[in-house]
Amino acid sequence: MDLQKIREISQKNAKKLGYEINTNLPLLDDDIGLRPQQEIVGRSLALFAVVACSYRFDKSLAIQWLERERVIDYLSDSERIYLNEREDNITRFQSQVEGLNAFAWSLGFVKSISFDSACDNSLIKHFPDIKNNGSSCEYKALSSVRSSSQIISVCDLAYCLHWAIVNAEANSVNLLSDVAQHVIIERRRALEWMLCTDDWDKLTLDT
Repeated sequence: MDLQKIREISQKNAKKLGYEINTNLPLLDDDIGLRPQQEIVGRSLALFAVVACSYRFDKSLAIQWLERERVIDYLSDSERIYLNEREDNITRFQSQVEGLNAFAWSLGFVKSISFDSACDNSLIKHFPDIKNNGSSCEYKALSSVRSSSQIISVCDLAYCLHWAIVNAEANSVNLLSDVAQHVIIERRRALEWMLCTDDWDKLTLDT
């Protein structure tokens, strides 16, 4: 896999989107490996339930659903705490709908992933009907993980865009793009997770 070529394409696309580029930004590691599809599917369903709760779905029902669908073990520690506490810190988890978007694209449910806009409300249609206690069997059966090269390419672009966001903040520069920062960051988080072995809560999104 030509990571330098991938970076050149990322920089070209970043420019088109109105972001500054850094020609000295390190390339992604050349020993990247994609997690098994079962893990990606399980993690996406766990995150889906958490995001649903951040939009006021009942937490106890979400836990029951996760247990029944046998994906509760894919929750992160912070998500377990969130689902079992009374106080709501919903903003953090609401923003992770963009991580769901990255998962939906990576599993073949979404045809393309564009960084010039946030995901729309149609995203939820690709996931099980948790509000009506729907099964995840069809979702699991239809999932088809994209190639590692495709996921790495999109992750590399997200990395470049994230650097531009951090750099703009550090230098008090306004970005030309009006896309909310969490769109880039949460998509990158999901993509990075698929390409590493770290726990979700321990991912370091360095730039």
